[in-house]
Amino acid sequence: MITTTRIHPTSALLSPRWLAAVAVLAVNDHIVKNVAPGVVSGKLSDLAGMVVAPALLACVLAVRSRGGLLACHVAVGAVFALLKISSTAAGWWPWRVVVDPTDLIALPMLMIGWRWLLPAMQRPLTATARAGLATVAGCLGLLVCAATSPRRDYPHTREPTPRLDEKSVLVSLNAGVQGFIEMRCDDGVQVSEDVAGRRAVLLVRAAPGAECKLQVLGVPGSFGPVTTEVRQIECNVSTSRIDCAVKERT
Repeated sequence: MITTTRIHPTSALLSPRWLAAVAVLAVNDHIVKNVAPGVVSGKLSDLAGMVVAPALLACVLAVRSRGGLLACHVAVGAVFALLKISSTAAGWWPWRVVVDPTDLIALPMLMIGWRWLLPAMQRPLTATARAGLATVAGCLGLLVCAATSPRRDYPHTREPTPRLDEKSVLVSLNAGVQGFIEMRCDDGVQVSEDVAGRRAVLLVRAAPGAECKLQVLGVPGSFGPVTTEVRQIECNVSTSRIDCAVKERT
C-alpha cells in the first residue's frame, strides 16, 4: 500500500526561514525602498515573497497534500508572472504593482522555498501552538505581502499642485487617470506618484546621462527614453496605448 505523507502548512509559518523571509519583506518594503531605492531593493522583496506567499496560501486553503502545496506554488508563480508582464493585469490589482519582466528572476525562489519549508510542514504542531502562534505569523505574512501602497480613489476634479525644482518632471495627461505614474531609469532609480486627474510631478534623482522610461500603470506600453534634461512631458493616454512628447529644460 502506498501512503501519502500528510503536510501541515501552519508549521512552516513558524519556521525560522519563513519568519526570516517575512522580516526581509517588511524591512525592505517599509525602510530600505525609501532610504535606498534601486534595483537591489526592488528585487529583494520579490525574492522573499516567493518564499512567503506559497506557504501562506497553503494555510489559507488548508492544504494537506504535496499536490495541493505544489498547486499553491504554481498559482503564486503564475499570478506573479502575469502581473510583471501585463500592465492590464497590474491595473486590476488592488495594490500598486510595477510591471517589470526582469523581476521574473525571482521565480526560482519558489523551488528554494519548497525545499526550505517542506520538512517543517511534515511535522504537526500542537493545537495550542497552531491556533496561537500561526495566527500571528499568518497575519504578519498577509500584511507584508500587501506592503505596497494601496490604490486610492480620488474625485475627478482634484488635481495635485505642482512643486517643481531642478530635478522635477511635470507629467500632463489629456484625460483624467486614477492610479500611478512611474518612471524607471537605467541607473536603478525608480519613482512613482499618485495621479488624480491630469498631472503629476515626479522628482527624478537620476544620474546625469541616465535614460528613463515613463509608464502609466494600467495603460499598456511605456514612453522613452526620457533624459535628465526633460522638464515636462505631455501625454495622450487611452485604454490601449500611451503617446507622449517632451519639452527640454531652458
